[in-house]
Amino acid sequence: MNKKRSNFLISKLSYNESFKNLSEQWLKKANEFNRKIFIENSKIEDFNKEIRLIKDKNCVFDKLISTDNKKHRIASCQAIFNYCEMSQDWRVLGIWLKQEIDQLEIQEVRKDCNQNVAWLYFAYGRYLEETGKFSQSSEFHKKGIEISKKHNDFLHLALNKLGIGIALQRFTKTHDIQKAVEYLVQATDFFRVNNFLYQESNSLMNLGSCYDRLGKDNNAIESYEKSIDILKKLNNQFDLGRAYYSLGIVHVRNTQF
Repeated sequence: MNKKRSNFLISKLSYNESFKNLSEQWLKKANEFNRKIFIENSKIEDFNKEIRLIKDKNCVFDKLISTDNKKHRIASCQAIFNYCEMSQDWRVLGIWLKQEIDQLEIQEVRKDCNQNVAWLYFAYGRYLEETGKFSQSSEFHKKGIEISKKHNDFLHLALNKLGIGIALQRFTKTHDIQKAVEYLVQATDFFRVNNFLYQESNSLMNLGSCYDRLGKDNNAIESYEKSIDILKKLNNQFDLGRAYYSLGIVHVRNTQF
């Protein structure tokens, strides 16, 4: 091999290794952010400052997306999921999730034996709901529920129930929204008992939306107020805006100005 070719390959390997290290660095930072905001349940004194980080140009999540490492694809999907929920920036997540699901089938891996499948179905279902594909969304959550039940995976069972509840409330028929209530009540109970405060507040907010659609205003108000209480404990000003807005609409409709 000539010297020029050798130097080129060394340079390329160094670049690839550097790119890999960057990807792992941003994955670590994204997970630190998620742990602080969504898992530790500690009151963040400057929550708004933390949340603004996901809106900034070239934020940690932008870096993670731009240094995409296929070896850590599922971990990257999990790291940016909450970012997508809060920013509504779903530009790559749906594509990545579908690629992972397809890859499982290509490799002929039994889907019900893979620990990531229940989460993949939950996340892809959420992406489909956010992009207006409600029927497809509910079908993926049903698959996630089935797999979670088979393996007694109660966390992902609750997440998929939350997801299908969010999807079904967007349907127009009353019985679909009533079914959404059933799923969301079950999800709320799990998150409350297991101290997943952020997801409990999320479930309650969507439950309030279901009651709102069913004309059960008192139930809607109660759900929104419970969600607000939790969000106050978390000092989550970001989601408090949504909750107060939804609560205000119910009061306006009841002329409780």
